[in-house]
Amino acid sequence: MAMPSHVFGPAQPAFDVAIVGAGLAGAAAAHFCAQRGLRVALVEAASAGAGGATAHSRGIVRVYDPSEALMALGQRGTAFWRGWDLGEINPFRPCGVLYVAPPASLPQIEARLRSHDQASYPIRILGRAEVRQVAGRLPSHVHEGAVVLHEPLGGCINPRLAAQLFAESARRRAATVIEGSPVQRIEATPDAAVVHTGAGAVHARTVVVAAGALTRRLVGAQAPVDAGQHADRVAAAFVRSIPLGCVHDPDAGVPEYCLIDEPSGGYLRPESDALAFVGGARQSDVQEVDALPALAQDQYERTATLADRLLGTGRARLIDMRGGYDAYTPDLLPIVGFTDDRSRVAVAFGFSGRGAKYIPALMSDFAGDIVHRVRHLN
Repeated sequence: MAMPSHVFGPAQPAFDVAIVGAGLAGAAAAHFCAQRGLRVALVEAASAGAGGATAHSRGIVRVYDPSEALMALGQRGTAFWRGWDLGEINPFRPCGVLYVAPPASLPQIEARLRSHDQASYPIRILGRAEVRQVAGRLPSHVHEGAVVLHEPLGGCINPRLAAQLFAESARRRAATVIEGSPVQRIEATPDAAVVHTGAGAVHARTVVVAAGALTRRLVGAQAPVDAGQHADRVAAAFVRSIPLGCVHDPDAGVPEYCLIDEPSGGYLRPESDALAFVGGARQSDVQEVDALPALAQDQYERTATLADRLLGTGRARLIDMRGGYDAYTPDLLPIVGFTDDRSRVAVAFGFSGRGAKYIPALMSDFAGDIVHRVRHLN
């Protein structure tokens, strides 16, 4: 999409907020800001949902997590997806989630569940007979002697579709969606935040950098914008690969539920009764996305081994591998907020491979912060 002429040049900001990146986080932020009446520009290097973590994620939506903070985020996120109201096309599939944990985790799990709101979102520890009833296709070698949690209201989303729907919703609310425009740098002046592209610049009162693994490059120590109060966490962020395999089972033995197998580190997301996505192979940590290595033979082999373990049919075959990635933080918690109390610049990244389940709920709240900042800037 070509840039409208009013985007270029003027010192007076044409927008209240410019959002860099139209992945799930940026597109959701654009939707919620436009919904609140802000003048929004959404700037994306490719097209909505087509790049970064959003392009490769399979979007398992669940609540239980060993991290109490992530579990709280998951609770809010699942409520959003289950109450989707952006139109008839719904990116959420409520197929249920099984979480398999080692026996040593039982005390922690029980403590988490005691403080969990079971009425709004049930999570149950299944007995052996219940496992056979709820998940007849779960191989016995996966669940025997393990703790099996069942989230019947969980499931998965299509992150690419969700990002596209959020971007389209923002567009219907008068947002300007600028696709095919890579951002080179961001500049904060006393009067505006300026997003520089290869052809010109977008002037806004505020800017939100939601560029995933590229965010640190745009707001890091060497960038024109100081990360401010988030500087230490931004500096500690890194890029982690997320190898993901596409597996075909000719016997149509793929279960209907999503599965996370903590003992093996593997997970499975069904696509159909004969097709599934399987992850859990060795990951690589680097400082910049450009430094990510190509997929290696051991990652292919580990993915095939995990597929055999999680499906248990003995006939599943790996047909494709993709090298996904995301921006990670050491504590796996996202970095969302303005860089200081008076800054025009905010960041929203570091979702650490877990953002699909809670990003919209978090961005809905953050849109309120953006409105407040816009209203109180000189």
